Amino acid sequence: MRSDILSSILWASSEMLHFAEFRKKGEAVEIGVEGE
Repeated sequence: MRSDILSSILWASSEMLHFAEFRKKGEAVEIGVEGE
């Protein structure tokens, strides 16, 4: 039971990291488009 909780927490944290990186890239793209 506890291992399931740990794995779900690790999965959620990794998903949040990927989402943060995706948002950073998205913002950079938006800034580049506005710059043109």
